[in-house]
Order: sequence, then C-alpha cells, then structure tokens
Amino acid sequence: MDAVQTLIEAQFAAVLDRLMAAAHGYGSPRRQERGQAYYPEFDRIDSTPFKIRFAAIDTAGEFMKSPEAEAIVAQAGWAITVLHDRSERRGLNPDGSQRWSHFVEVRLENLSGEKPYEPMRELYHVTPTEYVPRILRQGLLPRRTSRPDQHRYPPRIHFATSLEAAKKIERLFRNYDQQHQIDRSYSILRVAPEAVDPVYVDPEFHRDGVYTTKPVPPSALQDD
Repeated sequence: MDAVQTLIEAQFAAVLDRLMAAAHGYGSPRRQERGQAYYPEFDRIDSTPFKIRFAAIDTAGEFMKSPEAEAIVAQAGWAITVLHDRSERRGLNPDGSQRWSHFVEVRLENLSGEKPYEPMRELYHVTPTEYVPRILRQGLLPRRTSRPDQHRYPPRIHFATSLEAAKKIERLFRNYDQQHQIDRSYSILRVAPEAVDPVYVDPEFHRDGVYTTKPVPPSALQDD
C-alpha cells in the first residue's frame, strides 16, 4: 500500500469512527423503548471504493440515511455516493420458508479525487437524446445526481474513456429504463479531452470512466 492509499485509509477510518459514534443510540424507537444496549455493527466488504454494509436496517443503516450522516461525511471531505437497502437469501428456516438477511450497503468516496494515470485520448458523454440540443447550446454543467437506485453524487460530469465503454453505459441506462417502464432514447456525445480539466477516475467505472467538476464548453462537444 503506497503512502497516498495509506493516508486515504486513515481518513476513511476517522470518518467511520465519527459516523459510528453519532449513530450510537440512533436505533428504532421500539429498540430504544426496550432499553436495549445498542452499538452499530458493520462489515467492510470492499476497499476500492470504500464499501461498508450495516447488518440491520433499524440500526446504523437508518442513521446513514439521515442528513446528520451526510453532514458528518461532507465535513471530512467525503461523500455518500451509494446507499442501498438490500436483502439476501440465507437458506431455509426450520419450517422450510426462506430465511432472509436485510442490510444497508453504503459507499463512501473521497472527494480529493485521483487523476488518471495516462492522458485521456478520447472521452464520451452519454445523455438522454432530448437533452442534446440544450447541451450543444450551453455545454455540459456539473450537476448533483440523485438517481432512483440511490446513487448520489456531488456536482460533477461523467465521461466514458472509450466508445465501447460509452455503449456499455448506454446499455445500463436502457436496462434500467426497461425495468421501470421508461420510454427514452440516448445519445453519445464525443468530448474533446483537452477541454476537460481537472479529470478524476470514476470509482463506479474505474477502468472505463472519469469525471470532472468543471463545466465543459459547447465547442468541445460533438454529436456523433
């Protein structure tokens, strides 16, 4: 582990300690009425990006959905970018019924960013076709994203680093729309790499995606 990663790991541990301390006693009213001792439990499931899983929805996971948790993370220079309620089958109960485990999965992202190791040779932006005329007039502007699947990003613009990656992202969008009965078409805009600065690796698509926090002018965009 290099010095930068070691520092980020230490920062993550400090943020997590603050979250756990604030979440202490944040459990459901029913749990608090029973006077049960409560301290949040979590399971670290990935290092890059920083994913953590809370064992029960009525414990720390409940707190992670609160504005207080978001404020603590933001003050430390991080962001909660993914927040999922999840369920997994864990075998059968004695009566033969399915046994389920419920938890909240959270991803924390360090907003200091990480520049790509190589200069970008090509960049592409996937967007609903209906937005293309406006984008070609105004350019791309960083926006705070809050998607229905609970991906929450600070203001930024996302790009694919190849046409193949852009088509893969487009397929993900189409699959989501199909599942939610949304009728929408998408376009892929070619972006001049020299017009995008600063540029950071996107943890969601580590090898295929980057993002910037600055506007991109219309002159850098081309509708293929």
